[in-house]
Amino acid sequence: MTLPPGSTIGIVGGGQLGRMLAMAAAQLGYKCHIFDPHERPCAADVAPEFTRAAYDGRAAVELALALRNIDLLISNTRIADFPGVELIHQLRAERPNLPVIYLANIGRSTPEIEAKLPEGTPILREPFSSDELLGLVRGLLPHHAERRRNEE
Repeated sequence: MTLPPGSTIGIVGGGQLGRMLAMAAAQLGYKCHIFDPHERPCAADVAPEFTRAAYDGRAAVELALALRNIDLLISNTRIADFPGVELIHQLRAERPNLPVIYLANIGRSTPEIEAKLPEGTPILREPFSSDELLGLVRGLLPHHAERRRNEE
């Protein structure tokens, strides 16, 4: 089963990396929803949806819970002073069927931090290719679509 084009990936952070992720996702047929505290982050220029919100993990959890159109969320190693691992744990507790990819930033993610991720959380390590992103997305989203239908 494949996920239909137009499914939405939420990206926490609208800087250069968020922009690159959104551009790669668009080439693969997915929409992106950028979450960032700035008025107009550069990733918002290439994504169809943008929400300006406080840049902390709790805000990201609240947005992911409120915006049910998000089919997958990509989280950084740290969101301001909030660990990305904690964000993923909170999301799993409140929205267990939402797939989340942990983006391991160069120099910021360590094996000790990654060991604290919920079991089975996919890790996308910088630098990465569009093919690596596509492989993770294709591997996660079809399962999410099925679980989402079962919840309805």
